[in-house]
Amino acid sequence: MDFPLSHLIALFFIVFVFPTVEGAGNASASSAIPLIVNKLNLYSVLIDTKNYKALDQVFTQDASPLAMLAPTGRYPNNITGIELYLQDSLDDAVTLHFSDTQYVDVGPTGKTATATSYGQAVYFAKDVSVTGQICTVYTTYTDKFVLKGDQWLSQQKNLFVTAIIGNTSVIPPFPTG
Repeated sequence: MDFPLSHLIALFFIVFVFPTVEGAGNASASSAIPLIVNKLNLYSVLIDTKNYKALDQVFTQDASPLAMLAPTGRYPNNITGIELYLQDSLDDAVTLHFSDTQYVDVGPTGKTATATSYGQAVYFAKDVSVTGQICTVYTTYTDKFVLKGDQWLSQQKNLFVTAIIGNTSVIPPFPTG
């Protein structure tokens, strides 16, 4: 039995993109999920295009800078710190970030949410001596989102690296304290 592509896409969104969440019976939880998933995806686009100043579309002004990576004390504990850290970390890299599994749990008030996403960051060699080489970093992110006006923004993003596969020499050195 063949299914039209549109039915498979719809099934994918029902099963994987719009999971059941606590409070899903209320309209605010149901409408929050696609907005939050969009923010998770926007984060990847902005860092790959090096558009760090637009991260205010993803983070609150007082957001904690990637708690698992940013060295303590080197960067301000706000969105500026996130922008500076990502700029220092990624400006010399050619990357492609994916956020491929996303689970959103909207709190009972409908004004907070936690998102867990699995992702991949693929680093491509810029140095001609390793042309064609890549390194893939597999990650788990957790974000704490808050509803600010009519926008969902991440107040905190944590990163856990689950695996690194490939030629690690293509990843530029990360900033240290």
